[in-house]
Amino acid sequence: MREGLRPSSGERAWRITGHYGAGKSSFALLLAHLLSGKEANIPPQVRRVVDFGRNEPPFVSVLVTCAREPLAVSILRGLFDAAQHIYGRRSNPLVAEP
Repeated sequence: MREGLRPSSGERAWRITGHYGAGKSSFALLLAHLLSGKEANIPPQVRRVVDFGRNEPPFVSVLVTCAREPLAVSILRGLFDAAQHIYGRRSNPLVAEP
């Protein structure tokens, strides 16, 4: 995954599969905290074994949950919410043009 985050890399997609309850969501949350620079939110047991050396800027985590709507709408809603979290609730960030 780290190799795929390099600017020149073409490896941008990953798939995580496993049985119900295997920890896929927990891993995704751990990865989101790692990539967004929120090491303080990571359990001490994990912090001891993970290298937090940063060569790249932190990423912004965008939460997208499934709903009975087109996937694009869910993604845009997640981007909008993340932008409001960064710039403040009173801002009206332009996430996409109509």
